[in-house]
Amino acid sequence: MQCPVWMIHGPGDTAFLSGALNDTWQWLDNDRPLVITPTVVHFVQHAAADKVPDRVSTLLNLSTAEK
Repeated sequence: MQCPVWMIHGPGDTAFLSGALNDTWQWLDNDRPLVITPTVVHFVQHAAADKVPDRVSTLLNLSTAEK
């Protein structure tokens, strides 16, 4: 895959275990930031609603600064 990929993950996720992140990068030919949000479970956008917008904004700012 050659498009930008951003992963925001909660280590307490019981549906998408942390081990599922292993070797994800081998399928990606582009930058692949991984944001771990401590103490968060599966629905990161709900469980960390106060943090996710800032993190997405930071990733967007990084991607536009690289151009």
